[in-house]
Amino acid sequence: ILEGIVSDIEVVLHDVAAAVGDWRAMKTKLEEILAELRSSPPPLDREELDNGLAFLEWMGDNHFTFLGYREYELVENYGEDQLRAVAQSGLGVQREQSNAFSKTFASLPADVRRMAHDRHLLVITKANMRATVHRPGYLDHIGIKRFDATGKVVGVRRFRGLYTSAAYNRSPRSIPLLREKIVATSSARMVVITDRSKQNTMLGRFPLPVEVIPFGLEATRRKIARRSEEHTSE
Repeated sequence: ILEGIVSDIEVVLHDVAAAVGDWRAMKTKLEEILAELRSSPPPLDREELDNGLAFLEWMGDNHFTFLGYREYELVENYGEDQLRAVAQSGLGVQREQSNAFSKTFASLPADVRRMAHDRHLLVITKANMRATVHRPGYLDHIGIKRFDATGKVVGVRRFRGLYTSAAYNRSPRSIPLLREKIVATSSARMVVITDRSKQNTMLGRFPLPVEVIPFGLEATRRKIARRSEEHTSE
C-alpha cells in the first residue's frame, strides 16, 4: 500500500513540474495558433471562424489552466481513421508520451471517429480521466483542427487542462460559443419558461456554464430546463 502511495505522489509531482515548466510554452502555442488562423484563415464559414477565434482568445485570458498539449495528424491506419501524434510536439503532462496514436480517439466508435473529418474549427470535449494537477476534476480537451488548402481536415492541435474558477463564475452570456448557443436555444423557443424575467435570470445563473459548451442544442435545452426547475424551487 505504501509503495502505491509513494508511486502516486511521484506521478503527481512529475506532472506538476511538467505542467508548470511548460506553461509559458503552451500559452505561446495558443498565441501562435491564433496568429496563424488570423493571417491564413481556413476555408470555413466566417461566423464559425470568428466565434472560434473569440473562444480561443477568451480561453487564453486566464480562463483555462494549461496542463498539456500535443499535435496530431489525421491518417488512415489499416482502413481506420486514427490520430497520429506529431513527434516532439508534446508539452506539459503530454511532453513525454510515447504512444504513436491517440488511444482516446482509437477507442471511439467508427462513426464518431469519422466526425473528425467534419469541417468545424473546434472540438471541445470532456475527457474520462481526472487531472493530477490543480484539482482532481475531469480534464477538458480543446482541439483546433488543421485544414489543407481544399478544406480537408488533416490534423488537430489539442490542449488538455481545466477551466479556471474565473470561467465558472462568468455569466454564460459573456462566454464565446456558449452565448451563441443560448441565443440559438432561446430563439428556437426550446426553453419553456413563461416568465421572461425568470428566463433571463436563470440563463445568467448557470452553475457550471463552460461545461455546456460541448452540448448540442437539445442537450443544452435539457440543461436549461433542469436549471429552471431548480431556480423555481429555490
